Amino acid sequence: MRTKSKKFKLANVVLVTALSAAMVGCGDDSLAVNETPQTPDVPEVPETGSDFVVFKDSLNSYWPTWDCCGGTTPSNPEELNAYGTVTEFRVGDTPAVLGFVRDVARGPLDASAYELEGTLEFDIKLMASPGETTWSVKLESNGGPENGNQGEAVEVALTTPTDSWQHVTVTLADLANSGLDLSSIDNILIFPKWGEGAGAVYRVDNVEFTSDGNSSTPTEPEPEPNPDADAGDKLDITSVEDFGGTATVLNATNPIYTDIAPTSASNVVIKTDKPASAEDWAGTTLGDTTQLALSAERSKVSVWVYSPESSVPVLLKVENQADDSQFAEVLVYTTVAQSWEKLTFDFTDLNSGSIDDSYTFDKKSIFFDFLVDAAEDKVFYWDDVTFVEADDEVTPPVEPPVEPPVDEKTPAFTIYSDLANPKWAAWDCCGGTTPSIVEDGEYGNVTKFEVVGATVLGFTTRSDAQDAGHTAVDGVPYDASALAETGTLELDLKLVTPPTDGAAAWKLKIESVEGVPLEVDLPSAPTSDWQHFSFNLADFAKQGVNLSAIDLVMVFPAWGTGNGAVFHVDNVNFFATGATQEPDVPVVPDGPTDGVGDIGDTGLVVNGGFELGSFEGWAVEGAHMAVEQDTGGTYLAKLVAPEAQNPFIKQTRIGEGVITAGQSLTVSFDLKGSASDGGVVNALLFSEGSAGVSKTDPLLSIMPTDDWVSHSFDVTTGLDVEWGVSMLLQPVCGAVAGCEVTAYFDNVSITAN
Repeated sequence: MRTKSKKFKLANVVLVTALSAAMVGCGDDSLAVNETPQTPDVPEVPETGSDFVVFKDSLNSYWPTWDCCGGTTPSNPEELNAYGTVTEFRVGDTPAVLGFVRDVARGPLDASAYELEGTLEFDIKLMASPGETTWSVKLESNGGPENGNQGEAVEVALTTPTDSWQHVTVTLADLANSGLDLSSIDNILIFPKWGEGAGAVYRVDNVEFTSDGNSSTPTEPEPEPNPDADAGDKLDITSVEDFGGTATVLNATNPIYTDIAPTSASNVVIKTDKPASAEDWAGTTLGDTTQLALSAERSKVSVWVYSPESSVPVLLKVENQADDSQFAEVLVYTTVAQSWEKLTFDFTDLNSGSIDDSYTFDKKSIFFDFLVDAAEDKVFYWDDVTFVEADDEVTPPVEPPVEPPVDEKTPAFTIYSDLANPKWAAWDCCGGTTPSIVEDGEYGNVTKFEVVGATVLGFTTRSDAQDAGHTAVDGVPYDASALAETGTLELDLKLVTPPTDGAAAWKLKIESVEGVPLEVDLPSAPTSDWQHFSFNLADFAKQGVNLSAIDLVMVFPAWGTGNGAVFHVDNVNFFATGATQEPDVPVVPDGPTDGVGDIGDTGLVVNGGFELGSFEGWAVEGAHMAVEQDTGGTYLAKLVAPEAQNPFIKQTRIGEGVITAGQSLTVSFDLKGSASDGGVVNALLFSEGSAGVSKTDPLLSIMPTDDWVSHSFDVTTGLDVEWGVSMLLQPVCGAVAGCEVTAYFDNVSITAN
């Protein structure tokens, strides 16, 4: 149905989907054309700061920014890339439309000379979403139709913007045909639907009128063949049958074509809507009833798909329409969002069913977002379903690729290796990028990350409903507790583009449910060659990670550094064996190891009152920590956690050889402080032996107050306390701008009952 042109591979552009029907009011007279139209004199390229450049890198006094009703003041932040200075609009609780208005002293813009081939173009990027709503660009002329004016307004629907820059093109001829007076343009407004935009933050740049941006002609161009189309038998998709709640439209408009008329063959595809109310198994059966002779030699069917999201599961099922026990199905995942890609279903790698020479496969069905209980409606476009020719019919034999290094160990659990795993989604916390799957030589498909500004990147099993901004689908934390003694977390890492600032310090961060977030340095910074990194799970457990519920694994340059870096990650696996564990060297403080602190009774804790004037007896991790004197001249510990940091102090082997398994302990300390933007203070107690942590007791996780509060906890030790217990005190701040936690500790005590 669609022959894809070379433009197919280029863009992920925002599309102008439809001119508002309510604004089209042309009668028969509007169709009249002069027999000898005159070509107007127009400037070739508008200058920055001119009438025709509305905004480009700097404010234009001819076109000031405007918020009609919400009382906000649009700002002009800097993007850390080629976009430079941009305009940022915000929609508050009060409904509003925002954009650029013509300076009254300058008078309306006359763009009528641009009507034949001119366009209005701009770039848009979503910083914060208001939720599901529609978006528009609206132009007004002669004062617009509001407030008793007799002017005109034409509104154009936009595809919902995303967190990546996308380009919008509006044809001036279409605006004129819909009633806009091009000789008297007053306003250019870009906004989410009235009353549905609260919370939206979006940026706009490169807003300009061009004289020759519309290259369409009355004669439709001959579509170019798609060079990436598979050779083989093209399945008939001129009829389909939906089931389970999907709704499919044939001859739909290809969502990437804006410069080809809708009747062009290259602009016609299939569109399938899967509403949130549909069954999770809902799908579409092709009208094609030819038999597919699947075999080991000819096993592939390819389908071109345009998905709203990456990592969407897509199932292709073939079966005997007279005997549904004869079936085979293959599940794959999309790897890009809002862009066409070819999905290949290889029936030598089945999700279910079987291939048998005696089977008749004359029924074919496709399932988008397969078995996902989606909370929102989703729209998919698809085309060019091909039973691919056997490999020896398509290309001559080639040398087999060099395989990447293979660890002979079998992974106990895989987060990522070659295929996107929607339950462990690749994620950028704060930079606004969307990690993607790319091919990297002998390593095959790898995950590509890009550092834009201060951010952390990696893999998450949390969903947006659990933690705002996370993108996993049906994710479940991984239980690695059985691997605690000898297990490892391992990954391969390669630096593709060095950061602009060098970024010598690179981090691995691991988080867990009801555990302590842990951030450690990579042994070395990544290079342009693939490197393998391995981390002992026992070390994670000792630092407070709850191995039974790991839900976040991140790798990145230190917060606030590494801008511009591009790196690839592959083979992120947990293994049951491989740990190289060096024996711990116990801290031997001055004074007794089983007795009393310096001021007051701190039981088994050494220097629990910090009266040595230092952290002696404590392991210290992170900056911004000190032992200070209070107003009474005694000492206390001060720990400060800025955004995206979690420093801590920890005392190990407390009561080694004194306390016993299952013994009752009383843990107490005094705490005061402050926290902003979600920061908290954690305290944890670990029962430890040579085999690792036998029990973790989360004592508290709270926001401290300005007043001293005495906390006390009765706990029971675990089954293995060969090394006694360890205590960790820690302020924690997430990667949230403005977050800071300050915690003061004193009189830390553990006594055996």
